[in-house]
Amino acid sequence: MEDPRAVTLHQTWGHLFPQEQSRHKATIRVAQSAYTGLHLLDHDSKFADSPWFYASLEEFMYNLPDLEPGEVKDIPVTIQVVTKIQHIYWADEEGWMMPEVYKITEIKEKTK
Repeated sequence: MEDPRAVTLHQTWGHLFPQEQSRHKATIRVAQSAYTGLHLLDHDSKFADSPWFYASLEEFMYNLPDLEPGEVKDIPVTIQVVTKIQHIYWADEEGWMMPEVYKITEIKEKTK
């Protein structure tokens, strides 16, 4: 018989929640649509399967300045696990939200 806790974690994506505090560098590739803003094309993050990672990516991309329509850009970033909370969602006045689990920060080129 399977462990009920393991089954529940798997069915609620709990097995994809980061297990340790960490920070690593990655690159995300975005493209500017002519109609609906930036779209994620690719990334090289080790957190690829995590729904919390994709929620953080969406928020990060939302805050980026627009590019020219059709423009593709590779953005070097630092991805840091910032919390170890164990619940998946919480409610606020506007509905259900995902907690901040990952902090994604653009790595700016150093200027001399």
